[in-house]
Amino acid sequence: MDKKEVIPGTKSDGLELLISLGAVGAGFLLRKLMENGYRKVYDEEAPDKIDGREIEWAKLVGWTVVSGITVTALKVLIKRYGGRHLEKS
Repeated sequence: MDKKEVIPGTKSDGLELLISLGAVGAGFLLRKLMENGYRKVYDEEAPDKIDGREIEWAKLVGWTVVSGITVTALKVLIKRYGGRHLEKS
């Protein structure tokens, strides 16, 4: 059997699930930290949705790009390094 094959219901499935949940949780926490940082720097809420207030489009686009790339990169890193652990076991 190839080392990369995953048998349903094995220990590696559980580890894979834990790694994915950890990545999602870490992404959520990082996003909250980034929102708090934005609030401290600009003294307003991060522009994550368009509501009735006036929004500077440069801030909206900048926030979307920076937060999206940062959170996604963290998730990918966690899954990649967690996947290395799975390959070793």
